Amino acid sequence: MTQLVNVQLNLDNVREIANLGVRRAAVFMGIGLNASQTDPPISHVLGGGMQFAVVPDDQPAEQQKAFVEEFGRWVIANGFRELTETFSVFLCEVFGGALLLHQDQIAFSDYQRDLRRFSRLGVSEQLKKAFEKLAIDAPFSVMFETMNDARNCMAHRRGVVSTADTDGAETFVLRWRGLALTLANGLDIVPWLISGEGFHTKDGGLLSLGMVDREKAFAVGEPITLTRYDLQEFCLAVQVAAAVVADGLQNLAIQKGKLPATPAAPTPSQTV
Repeated sequence: MTQLVNVQLNLDNVREIANLGVRRAAVFMGIGLNASQTDPPISHVLGGGMQFAVVPDDQPAEQQKAFVEEFGRWVIANGFRELTETFSVFLCEVFGGALLLHQDQIAFSDYQRDLRRFSRLGVSEQLKKAFEKLAIDAPFSVMFETMNDARNCMAHRRGVVSTADTDGAETFVLRWRGLALTLANGLDIVPWLISGEGFHTKDGGLLSLGMVDREKAFAVGEPITLTRYDLQEFCLAVQVAAAVVADGLQNLAIQKGKLPATPAAPTPSQTV
């Protein structure tokens, strides 16, 4: 006798999987980068009772500085790992829910097989597959792909770009979705706000809040360097991507008659 799948999907719990990963990445990168920039450097000694001298305690100042700089790169690499791997777990939950919504009945063996196949994909491919299943656009796939490439570079090449990272191109390009505050003429004023300069318009105007594509290019032999604001934008972009996916799953449930329809939220804007 074929065993059928009978599962109740809690959308709030599914959303929280991704949001928890974003919060963890933001907090841990914040703690780690703050620690890496402490002056004088935090001790590298792994103390505690009987101690083995894996790394000598007495290191010159230049070496201690190198330790904490390397730690900063390690923190970012692990922040990216937290973001991508938790997002992958979230996508598996979404894909499983979409499978159930698209079929009134599905054999448990078929359900498990499809989920296993999906779980083996890279996160950017998972996102494409999930978006196909939910019938929505996928503007975030490239971001996850280049995040994973950057993490590999930081893990295997200490963050220094090599030809292995460029696929024959002259540079490695890291791409993500960033927050934009755009005037009516299309000018994004975020760069001025980041620099602390501020921005003034002569007669005021309508300011729109939205997402734009951002990128940073790094030549072969150049280290991947990111500002704290860049890292905040990555966290925000993953959170937005999760919201888009979760809303797509919710809309599919509405279409299938499993949830009541809800009114759309207005687009945020502000007059300045």
